[in-house]
Formats: sequence, C-alpha cells, structure tokens
Amino acid sequence: MKKRNMGLYLYDNKTFYYIEAGENYVSNTVERIKRVLIQRNILQPAIGPDKGSTYNIISYDDALNKDYSVQPIFLSKHIQTEYEKENKQKKGLF
Repeated sequence: MKKRNMGLYLYDNKTFYYIEAGENYVSNTVERIKRVLIQRNILQPAIGPDKGSTYNIISYDDALNKDYSVQPIFLSKHIQTEYEKENKQKKGLF
C-alpha cells in the first residue's frame, strides 16, 4: 500500500477505508470506495442541500499518523488471500 493513496474516513464509525489492489493500479479510488460503502449500507448517499458530509477524504499516511482504525476494501478475492497471507507472516516476526 502506497502511503499517498487516498481513502475515506467515516465520522459515523470512525474508520478509514481504502482500496487494497496489491500491485495493480486503480484509478478513481475515492468514487469506487464510496460506491462500495453505499452498496454495503455503511455510507448513506447525501441527498439534498441540507445534508452535511459524513466523511473526509484523506491519505493512507494521514490515517496511520492519526491512529485511525483502518479497513481495506479488496479489489478481488485473490488480493484478499495474498494480503492476509502477507500480514500473517509479518505478525510472526515479532
């Protein structure tokens, strides 16, 4: 994960969401994240002028620096498996 990649921090559940795509390049990540979160009923679409924003667009690095809860959204099951395998190996090194 590149630290400059952008994601959404949701005020409601105090979680930062980002797209985990492995080595693949993904364009328009913020819009993709919004669509996924709306489909999962985590984010409600803002309708009308009186609705305030329920999220903030920040970088992955900012989320880590502010010690936010971080949740990846995987591009595919294969990437999810590789991500979990890599993180499992890192946990055993301490």
